[in-house]
Amino acid sequence: MSKKEMGDLLKMNLIFLAIGLVLSGISKFYQFKLKDWRIGNILVVPAAVFLCLALLFSIKRFTSLYDDPVTRVQGIIMAVTACGTVVSFQGLTMLVIGQRSMAGLLFLLPLCVCLLVFLKLWFQ
Repeated sequence: MSKKEMGDLLKMNLIFLAIGLVLSGISKFYQFKLKDWRIGNILVVPAAVFLCLALLFSIKRFTSLYDDPVTRVQGIIMAVTACGTVVSFQGLTMLVIGQRSMAGLLFLLPLCVCLLVFLKLWFQ
């Protein structure tokens, strides 16, 4: 991987991190200052996705998969399943803990499937 490519991936990492932090901050503003939990909870989901992508793009193993045209599809699938795991966990916790609704347990199935697919690809 060339220095330019590493720089581009680092920029992606920082962009995802900045977007995730801004969305998270706005979410907390809505939740605690404006007392609008609905909008605050909705904004938490994309914030978590962007923070997950920032984490993935900071890991050399993932960036080397993503950078190589032969394994890029595997890297994209890993990113999608990692984000799917995070979104499922967010839905589970928002409903079960936040709303005290056992319907949130339905998020266990996509959470487990996404996590297993991600782990299978990661340890290949």
